[in-house]
Amino acid sequence: MNISRKQITVFLIGLLSAILLLEAGLRLGGFLYQRGRGSSAWNPDFSLPESRTILCLGNSWTEGGGAPAGQSYPDDLQHLFDNELGKEKVVVINGGFGNENTAELLDKLESTIKRIRPELIILQTGQANLWNHHRYSDYVERERRCPPSPACLMNDFLYHSRIYRLLCLLRDNMMEKEHVKASGYVLREQVCAGFAAKLQALDKSIIADRKKTSEAIDCFKSGISLYPDDSRNYDCIGLIYFLQDDHEEALKWFVQAVESNYDLEIKGGNKGYEHIRLLRDTYKGARNNEINEKINGFIKEFEKNSPESSENLLFLSKKDISDWVGSDTKEIIRIIRDKGKGIKIILQNYPFDPKVGKREVDSVLRKVATDLNIPFVDNERVFMGMMESGARREDYFSQDNHCNAKGYEIMARNVYDKIMKEGFLKSGGEAL
Repeated sequence: MNISRKQITVFLIGLLSAILLLEAGLRLGGFLYQRGRGSSAWNPDFSLPESRTILCLGNSWTEGGGAPAGQSYPDDLQHLFDNELGKEKVVVINGGFGNENTAELLDKLESTIKRIRPELIILQTGQANLWNHHRYSDYVERERRCPPSPACLMNDFLYHSRIYRLLCLLRDNMMEKEHVKASGYVLREQVCAGFAAKLQALDKSIIADRKKTSEAIDCFKSGISLYPDDSRNYDCIGLIYFLQDDHEEALKWFVQAVESNYDLEIKGGNKGYEHIRLLRDTYKGARNNEINEKINGFIKEFEKNSPESSENLLFLSKKDISDWVGSDTKEIIRIIRDKGKGIKIILQNYPFDPKVGKREVDSVLRKVATDLNIPFVDNERVFMGMMESGARREDYFSQDNHCNAKGYEIMARNVYDKIMKEGFLKSGGEAL
């Protein structure tokens, strides 16, 4: 079959016309949808002149860990604006990702600002740095960073196209569905979910009932057979043996947890790293200890075969982590100020939990806010005052030590009051 040059030309013109029509349709559709009603979903093209966009950045505390879907603090903040500002259109976007540390947030910050174009960013970060040490080297070697790669520059250029963004969203959605299907999120669906939560809290009373403990091990092993890349099942078995003081067996399961999914793909992160460090700390100072020798042997081999992922086995001191969080948070604020074209910033710390005690990261965030003159929401102080006045911990915190729905309502109100006090939202259509 012979195809003439004219036919090829007609085909290319038709293809180009179809692409341009699709691009125009996507832009118009997005504009009309946004005019009809804002949404808090994560979307690369939310901020239009008709609405004021607030982006909440952080980890699981922003995402809403510990509360039912739709009851995170960004959701509650959206409800406050809807109920108390009347016709004022404000869109609150939840940009929280479970287990995300400051380095990972920094890595995608500039592209996020370009995509969302918010007028105000609420930042709460640093807690995940305690156990997620991924990309710690970015902080150590910040001054020697390489310029953006051609691929990154091309990606930024293509993001001007709504078609390209749509294709990226479809790709990400497909990958997420495949990941959910593969991992199964077993612990949220099975009866041993409550058992797992108490294990993570290192509650030794949970293993007192041998029958229930045996049933839980069978449950986790069943999860492993169904979803071998879900690190949490291995980790929970390891914690059972750890609480039973069988540390050699515990180490075997923690190692399997790390090896099952060392890239931290499971929502909430791979706790195997944290618990290997916990075992190492348990035997700190002990000489010629067999457990330490096995840990060191595993680390040496793991660093050789998986150098990037092995960063999560770093044994950082509290000062190392505090310095890292402080430096990265300042860098995040610098980028927002330099690249954001007038974006306002509010920094907040984490709620005080009497079960956990005072977190050093809260003091670090408070100091950064003072040093850089950033409006600051002191959740630690607010929740501490509530507890000192007789509030019950269980009314505001979930089993996994996050806030529950009621706790997130308090956080949202704290943020809302700060926004109004600072005058970031003014009447009469004035800008944030």
